[in-house]
Amino acid sequence: MIKSDSIQLRKYARVIVFLLCSVAMGIMGFFISVQKSVEINSEKILLIDVSRQSEHLNDTLNLHFQFLDSIAMKLAESDDLLSDDNFDMISYVVDSTNFERVAIIDGDGNSYYSNGATSNVVARKYFQDAIRGNNSVSDPILSKIDGETKVILAVPIYKDDIIIGVLGGSYDIYNLSHMLFEDMFDGIGYSIIVNKEGNIVTYDGNEQYRGITISNNFFDYFGKSSFRGSDTIETVRTAFENKSSGVVKLGIDDDRKNDRYLAYTPLGIDDWMICYIVPIATAQQDYTFIGVYEAYLVVFCAIVVGLSVLQLLYINMKRQRELIHSASIDELTNIYNKSTAEHSIDRYLKTTYTISGVQAFLMFDVDCFKSVNDTYGHTTGDRVLAAIGASLLSVFRDSDIKGRIGGDEFCVLMKNVASKEIAERKAKQLIESIQQIKIDEFPNLRVSISVGIAYAPNNGKSYIELSKCADKALYETKKNGKNGYTVYSE
Repeated sequence: MIKSDSIQLRKYARVIVFLLCSVAMGIMGFFISVQKSVEINSEKILLIDVSRQSEHLNDTLNLHFQFLDSIAMKLAESDDLLSDDNFDMISYVVDSTNFERVAIIDGDGNSYYSNGATSNVVARKYFQDAIRGNNSVSDPILSKIDGETKVILAVPIYKDDIIIGVLGGSYDIYNLSHMLFEDMFDGIGYSIIVNKEGNIVTYDGNEQYRGITISNNFFDYFGKSSFRGSDTIETVRTAFENKSSGVVKLGIDDDRKNDRYLAYTPLGIDDWMICYIVPIATAQQDYTFIGVYEAYLVVFCAIVVGLSVLQLLYINMKRQRELIHSASIDELTNIYNKSTAEHSIDRYLKTTYTISGVQAFLMFDVDCFKSVNDTYGHTTGDRVLAAIGASLLSVFRDSDIKGRIGGDEFCVLMKNVASKEIAERKAKQLIESIQQIKIDEFPNLRVSISVGIAYAPNNGKSYIELSKCADKALYETKKNGKNGYTVYSE
C-alpha cells in the first residue's frame, strides 16, 4: 500500500506541476501578446501624430506661400520691380507679419531687402528653385546681415507668365519651430526637422529630454545611442534617403525605463524629415491601466492555482484517510479489525502519562454462532455481527478501543474507568443490548454473548497479556452456562 500511495502522490505532483506550468506559460504568453499589441498601437499612434505634425507644418507654410504669392502678384503690377512703392509694400509686410525681412530678388540673384541691405543669392538653392517656378524653403542660413540663423521662403514673381524675379521672406528659425505641436504627450518629448544629410533645421519641445542642439549632426548624435531590436542608425539614414516613415527604439542608457521612441516621416518640403522623440513609457501611458488588470489577473490566477492545489491536496488527504480507514476498520462491523485493535491497545497501554484509574479489557464471542450460520445462513450471521458492531458503538465511549478480533470474537478496552464496578455494569449493558438484536425474517432467533473481563495493569500490560487473562475468564463464562460475564482472577 505504501508503494501505491507513493505512486499516487507522484501522480498528484505531476498534475500540480503541469497545472502550474500551464498557468505560468498562459500568463506569460498573454503578457507578451498584450505588450506586443501595446507597442504596435503606440508606434502606430506615434506615426499618426508625427504625420499630423508634418501636415500641420505644410499647411502653415502653404499659407505663408499663398501670402507671398499674393504680394508677388502686387509687385509684378509695377513697371519697375524695384520701385519705391514695391519697397514700401515689402516694408509693410515686415511690420505686419512674422517675416523678419523680405527681399525682392531680380533675375540675376541680386537681393534687395526692405531695410535697404543688398546681397547676391544666385548660388542659393532656394533662389534657383524659385526662379525655375517652384515655391522653395531654404536650409538654415546664417545671415550675413544680422548674424542670426534664418530660413527663407521664396516664391517666383510672374509678369505675363514670365518669371521676372523672386520674392523671399526670411523667418527666424525659432519661429519655424513654433509651427510644431507642443501639446503631444503633455509637452514631454520634442520635435526635430532634419534634412537627409542629418543637418538640423530646427527643433522644439522639452529641453529636459532634448540633448541635441542645432550644431549637432542628427546621425552622429543618435548614432551614439544603443538601438533596441535589429534597427541601427543606418536604418534611419536609409529611411531618410528613401523619404519613408518609421519608428525605432533608442536605448539612452542601461536603464530600459529611459528608452525612447524615435518616429520620423517626410515633411514634404525639399528633403526634410520631421522627427519626434518621446520616452516609451510616456508614449504608452494610455495603456498603463492594462498593467493594473494584468496584476489582477496574476492575483486571480494565483488564487485559482492555490485553490486547485489545496483541492488536490484535500482530495489526496481524504483518500489517504479513506485508505487508512479501510485498512484499519472491519468492513462488516465498522469497528477496528484485529491488527488495528491489537496495535491501538498496545500503543495506548505504553503511553502511561495518559492513563489514570482502571483500564478494563473485555473479550467476548457469540454463543453458538456456528449454529446460527448453519440454521439461518451466513447472510443472517453477517447481519448479527453487524448488529453487534452497532451495539458496541452505542454502548461504549468513542475513546474506548473496540475491535473484531475473530469470526465472532470481539474485544473492548475501556480507558480510565473510575472503578471495576463501572466496567462490570458496562458488560451487563452490552449483554442486554445484544439480547435485543432482532432479525425480522427470523423472529425466533435469539443472540447472546459470553464475556471475559481483565484489568490492566494488574492482569497485564499488553494486549497479549490481557487477552490471555480475559480469554480464560470467557472460558469460565462458557462453562457456567454462557450469556454472562466473568472477571478474571488468579
